[in-house]
Amino acid sequence: MTEARHPTFQCTASDGKWSYLCPYCNEVHSHKPYPGMRCAHCRAGTPLYLKPIYIKLAPAAKASAEAEARHYIQSDSTLRILLKSSGLSRNAEVIAAIVAAAGKELETSQETS
Repeated sequence: MTEARHPTFQCTASDGKWSYLCPYCNEVHSHKPYPGMRCAHCRAGTPLYLKPIYIKLAPAAKASAEAEARHYIQSDSTLRILLKSSGLSRNAEVIAAIVAAAGKELETSQETS
């Protein structure tokens, strides 16, 4: 399945999720932070109810995520070494997702301490 065969939504990134305002039900839907196929979160009775959609990061959000990822990678030598050795250092979207997940994990562990 490809992006061209399904409705495509450009998302913003926030709190470790990608979100978009749905033009079919006028609600904000959030998904895990990586591009690809998803099942629409629309309500029953809307044209996309339980239908496949494709999401990707909007260009402005992608630039912001790349800048944030670069900042974390440059400031954390351990993270830089791990990403480089894993071959992910060139994939900004994956890096941004890792950074967001790590930040969320850190916030959760600090709240329980």
